[in-house]
Amino acid sequence: GESLSTGLYHTAFLFNDRKYLGSALNHLMETQSPIEGFTYHGVSDAVYAADIEGNGIELYWDYPVEEWPQDEGGNSVDMLNEPLDYVELMESATEEFTQLDERTKIGHFHLVSDDYDAAGKFYSDVFNLNTQSYVEGDSFFQASGSYHHHAANNNGFGDQGITQPEEGQQGLRATIWETQSEDFFNEVISNLDSLGADYTLEDNSLSFKDASGLGVIVELVPE
Repeated sequence: GESLSTGLYHTAFLFNDRKYLGSALNHLMETQSPIEGFTYHGVSDAVYAADIEGNGIELYWDYPVEEWPQDEGGNSVDMLNEPLDYVELMESATEEFTQLDERTKIGHFHLVSDDYDAAGKFYSDVFNLNTQSYVEGDSFFQASGSYHHHAANNNGFGDQGITQPEEGQQGLRATIWETQSEDFFNEVISNLDSLGADYTLEDNSLSFKDASGLGVIVELVPE
């Protein structure tokens, strides 16, 4: 088989309503979709699944910010990994699931890097992301503002000789970030210039590769 490459760990879909997440979980159970686990993160309830090609998917709902556990200094979010009572979550559903609606959005990307320290530094340098949580030897969780994370990098397969993706290899092509701020868009360009990074700029679309060789596209979209 193909060697493991850097790429997608999972795409996380953020639900704005816990009951609606419960109805989505009922739907996954009924359709016998490949479910990989359930986790209570303190900041969120998360259901992990995969698509038919094995790409990771997370479905989650955030607890109110004031309930998020903080680290001892109160400076960053202390994310937990505890069992989730998925039966209770399923029973909370009040409607039949039909489709993901417009209330649901991609809340974060979780990526697999070959050098996660370099990956974490890259995203903080380019996007000015704050490191919210850091597990030494394992992972970075980074965010714009005080969110628990918009981007995560881990080296979950680091001991298995991971390589950067080759042209045409199955997997993640690029993450796409949209911004309505021309200032932020120009800031990303100047940050890339400071790093001496290669990028292409066409109209209002900026393309480059991150420290793990993964494609990143930043688009300036009108309000």
